[in-house]
Amino acid sequence: MAKHPDVIPLTVLARRAESVVERARSSGQPIVITQRGQATGVLLSVAEYERSQRAQELLLIVARGEAEISEHEGHTVSSVIAEAEALLAD
Repeated sequence: MAKHPDVIPLTVLARRAESVVERARSSGQPIVITQRGQATGVLLSVAEYERSQRAQELLLIVARGEAEISEHEGHTVSSVIAEAEALLAD
């Protein structure tokens, strides 16, 4: 079950920026920033941001692969293995 992110007002971030950033870094959880009661931003640690970016890149690769498969433009497993072996042999 996913943990609910912390939610803090922008004024708290402005007054306690160092401790809020440390909380995001140490917990690995996002912190939602609100302004006038509305969510306006999300604070993530660098590690969590990079993990999120890698996950997004992988999802894009999978989506491209699925599109190639549906359009019959993909490569066979044997051709991919042969190409990989040739690259490794160099």
